[in-house]
Amino acid sequence: NPNVVEGLIGRLSAPTTSIRCASAYALAEMGTDVCEQTERILALLQPMLPSETEFRNALRAFAAVGRNHAWVRQKVIEMAKPRPPIMRSSTDFPDYKYDAVAMERSVAFDSMPYFLDYADECIPVLIDALTSFEEYDSDEMYDGPAGRVSYVLGQFGPKAHAAAIPLAQLLVESQDDYPKAVLNALAKIATDSPEILPMLEAYRARTQPEDDVSQA
Repeated sequence: NPNVVEGLIGRLSAPTTSIRCASAYALAEMGTDVCEQTERILALLQPMLPSETEFRNALRAFAAVGRNHAWVRQKVIEMAKPRPPIMRSSTDFPDYKYDAVAMERSVAFDSMPYFLDYADECIPVLIDALTSFEEYDSDEMYDGPAGRVSYVLGQFGPKAHAAAIPLAQLLVESQDDYPKAVLNALAKIATDSPEILPMLEAYRARTQPEDDVSQA
């Protein structure tokens, strides 16, 4: 509906942060179905990207709406790459320090499922992130190591075949947390790959009780 899109575009310039974020969130849900207003929307979202409070919603909308623009993908993918940490004080909690680079990378990872048609651009960066990104959000750690990045790789399915061995390597290294995210990603990518089957079997033998292994 052109009127709905026009209303959301207008709200991207609202004086209230919450209204701008809500509009960006809605536009992310609409994706490319924005009545040929992509360029206007991208132009209004870009000034929101440097903001701590608006970045998450703005980048998600930026990736969703602009996914078919090479320069948009490049910007998001560059944000996902490793860089030296930049420690900042939170706007809302001045005593709390956070790594702005880690936060930026995490949102960029979360935005990559909008680029499923461009796997060749995303997969190398995601594979690197399996070892170069240190998760800081405890909610992303419930499913074991590299939970966030594994989930995104799984969204690419067989297109992420190159990530199968690096993912399986995490099974070899994982000693404590149950690597549910890694296993789920492998199931979606290529669990029948001859290269990773020995790694899966070794993980199963190591983690199953001895009686269960002997009866298998």
